[in-house]
Amino acid sequence: MEKEILTPGQKAVIDGYLEAHKPGESFEQNRCLLFSTQEIIDELAPMCDFDLNTLSDYLASIGYRYHYDNNNGIHGWIFSFPDNP
Repeated sequence: MEKEILTPGQKAVIDGYLEAHKPGESFEQNRCLLFSTQEIIDELAPMCDFDLNTLSDYLASIGYRYHYDNNNGIHGWIFSFPDNP
């Protein structure tokens, strides 16, 4: 069995935060946003503490991809917004 990388409380907080999003396969400027790991940690700081590496490992393990665009100087995890039903 694989070891959990987040505590139950951390997992509840990040999973709740991610409910409005889904992992993007590639960055599409009109359909995606990029968030750095630090931005996510800062936003969730009132709820619990996260470690950069642990949160990055978790995001990668559930399908989130990192995007770096050298031409535009942007980078972060790709957050795609689900289509509205």
